[in-house]
Amino acid sequence: MNIGKMVLLVSVVLYQRWKPGSKHITTRNHSVHTPFGGMRPAPCRLRFPIIRVLCVVLPPMALGAYFASKMASYLEEHDWFIPDDDDDH
Repeated sequence: MNIGKMVLLVSVVLYQRWKPGSKHITTRNHSVHTPFGGMRPAPCRLRFPIIRVLCVVLPPMALGAYFASKMASYLEEHDWFIPDDDDDH
């Protein structure tokens, strides 16, 4: 079975499962006006978005840096990788 047929099969299955009007998917109305011409209320805004972004980004980045430093020290300890000072030139 080639890739094209597999993609077609997967797309047909997903469309049948989540087709418009299906109970598996919820649709939202993203328009600004109601059907009667009135304005919809403003969407709720996130409070403290920068703090939330930092809480999502910084811990995995710090964890990755920690694992990278531990792996580099392990490789250097077992003489699998020794950084050369000549590479900086």
